[in-house]
Amino acid sequence: MIEVNEKKGFNFGFGVIPRFLWTGYGKSPERYLQLEAQLLQTSPDKFERVFERAYSEKTLVDGLIEIITNGNGSHHGPIQTVMTGLGIASQSLFGRGMDFYDTHIIGKITVDGETFEPNEALSNIYVSTFPSIYVGSPHLGLYPVPEAGREVGKMQAAFTSLRVPEIVLNVPYLMRGKHLPRSSYVQAREIRIETPSVTIAQLDGDFIFGREFVIRYDREINVIVPP
Repeated sequence: MIEVNEKKGFNFGFGVIPRFLWTGYGKSPERYLQLEAQLLQTSPDKFERVFERAYSEKTLVDGLIEIITNGNGSHHGPIQTVMTGLGIASQSLFGRGMDFYDTHIIGKITVDGETFEPNEALSNIYVSTFPSIYVGSPHLGLYPVPEAGREVGKMQAAFTSLRVPEIVLNVPYLMRGKHLPRSSYVQAREIRIETPSVTIAQLDGDFIFGREFVIRYDREINVIVPP
């Protein structure tokens, strides 16, 4: 759990979200896919070492994307947001482009002990105790889980089947705190995600890895990787 304005909270992203985070940090899709393949052949105690090596390695394309994304390091607020957007957009020019973000979540999802069955394949899962996310300016907020924090002791999860181009078209919904189409929203105390292979997720802007993710409100998030 982290503290923001003296309130405890966290956000957890699964599916397309860690891929966006990766390219937003100026890293190439190819490097991400290589990391996924390496994690499948790595024991859990070496996950962090493999990740650090993959994250620190740079190719010529990585360097160019990082310059586009971060500039000279002096950009803040909405300017930084624009630069991050350019970094993501640059993936369409270098490497796999938008195909990299066209991914589906495979696995079992349990919400408060009950199996969650989506109507169609999921592209994203976002879980948070806060309704909004910061995108570089206090006047430019997005609300992916608009009812988060309304029920005491519960977090809100958004499950969506929208592909990235569809999410972009529906950004006005996120800005107004409206539910996205082809999406489900639940309030929960515990969410469990089990995947058949090692999967990359994001927690508060950091990358985590595992086959089983157990997210509980007001408790430490557990990542379980069976031997």
